[in-house]
Amino acid sequence: MMIMKRLVVFSFVFFMSLGRSYSQNILAGTILDKESGEPISYAMIGVNERYIGVVSDGKGEFTLPYNDKIANSDSITVTCLGYHALKMAVNDVKGSKMDIYMNISALRIDEVVVRAGEKKSVKIGYSSAGTRMLSTPLFAHSELDDSNELGKECGVVLKIKDDSDIKSLNFYLVRNDYDSIKLRVLFYSVEDGLPKDIIVNQDIVFEVTDKKAGWINVDLSSYNIQFEAGKDVAVALMALDETDRKQFFISLSLFKHNLVIRKGVQDVWNKNKSTISLYLGAESFR
Repeated sequence: MMIMKRLVVFSFVFFMSLGRSYSQNILAGTILDKESGEPISYAMIGVNERYIGVVSDGKGEFTLPYNDKIANSDSITVTCLGYHALKMAVNDVKGSKMDIYMNISALRIDEVVVRAGEKKSVKIGYSSAGTRMLSTPLFAHSELDDSNELGKECGVVLKIKDDSDIKSLNFYLVRNDYDSIKLRVLFYSVEDGLPKDIIVNQDIVFEVTDKKAGWINVDLSSYNIQFEAGKDVAVALMALDETDRKQFFISLSLFKHNLVIRKGVQDVWNKNKSTISLYLGAESFR
């Protein structure tokens, strides 16, 4: 009887210590708007210089895997387009779920330049649907079985030949098993052929409900996006849904070599010797 009591006590202590150990090693919380208290969907949370990061869900909640790659002395950065970035120590976050409040940043509207000269509509990027036999996934079963691809980015580096006002983003959908899937459009400066810093501080999120193969058009005319001639710009699509773990594929071509991919927030960008069927609809000026 005494042995049974000791076993019960040991088991209780063991599982209590296991619970404490787990709670001390989670990095989790909810991202909130400081003014309204409302959750901020799809904020990006990353451990600086560790290539580890996640995106908050539709309720602003996140859980960041804590492992031996992360040190207590590391720092975490929380970013969301339209808000001031936050930086905090891992020690300040580790141990329990916490509410993290973000301040809205004053949206800097660049002066809209009224351009002179001949105006014409152009397509910047790869506007062919290809053979439709090749495609690249934003989500695929094989990837999601092993990892969380929320926040994965797939894009292209584009050369802006003339001063241009961006009116739309277009990409060729090969397969979509979702009834509705959210994506984010991001624009980056380019360094050494890879995306570097975000250059359009507006959160452009849209939903795709089409399941048939064909061109998807995203209207960007209200965002006043202008690029100067001679500039390299990277445009990327970020995946924001993964709950159903279904598949979403974009047409791929081997005729150009400007595809860039990264697996998630804070991960490294990689070049690929191919491109996707994606272009910017624009009005250019000479």
